[in-house]
Amino acid sequence: MGPERVLRAGTYGDPPDLHSCLAPALVRGLPTTEDADLVERENRATTELQACSPLEISEPMPMVQIDIAYQGQLRCEASHAPSSTVLVTDAPLDNQGRGESFSPTDLLATALGTCMLTIMGIAAEKREWDLAGASARVIKHMVADPARRVGRLEVSIQVPGSFDGRQREVLVAAAKSCPVANSIGDSLVVDLSFDWAK
Repeated sequence: MGPERVLRAGTYGDPPDLHSCLAPALVRGLPTTEDADLVERENRATTELQACSPLEISEPMPMVQIDIAYQGQLRCEASHAPSSTVLVTDAPLDNQGRGESFSPTDLLATALGTCMLTIMGIAAEKREWDLAGASARVIKHMVADPARRVGRLEVSIQVPGSFDGRQREVLVAAAKSCPVANSIGDSLVVDLSFDWAK
């Protein structure tokens, strides 16, 4: 059984209104007659997710400081102030760089995949579901028109273990409500699919 195609859209909208991102033209592998049922199921899952949302904020959100130093030769070093963790970025080989580390746009793709898994993990832990071993693969597609940018991100999430239909709906809604997904603009297409364990 192949992966379940969830949606292909530029943005995910503001839950629980998912109708705009589930328009028939944007859904792969789902006949038009099934769209209304899919929207209803995902809206229910999103409503349940919001009921015990880990993202409910009663105080102002904290700021995070990241200090970046240019090292020369198109390489930067970024320091995460709260943890002192350091990472290095390189320009990619196809853009005059050495390609020896993540490029800045690679980090965008990484941010989306890790954020989706993280929010799924929060939703799972609140319900005492075991999500250990879940993984994501993100394939980044660059475009050059009208300017060089990330044009599409293919996100494939593999979920081990046994989850019923209702649980799957909650996990899908969690992935699509992650902060990075909610920060992506209309110009970037996200093609999301799930591969559930048999």
